[in-house]
Amino acid sequence: MGSSKTLKSLASVELIGAMGEWFVRVTEKDGSSLTRSFEHKDYATSFAENQKTRLGLYEVIRI
Repeated sequence: MGSSKTLKSLASVELIGAMGEWFVRVTEKDGSSLTRSFEHKDYATSFAENQKTRLGLYEVIRI
């Protein structure tokens, strides 16, 4: 039971604005990660929110 909590805690979604672009970093439950870049904040936010829902998370971390 403790291991599922540990795996879930590895998952995260981060939204980062830098140098006129928006980046979304998705860290999966197994620790692997993917970063996508967007020119528009709205697209990045939408992608981040959908990934948050898919992973069963409560929040997107905004950096």
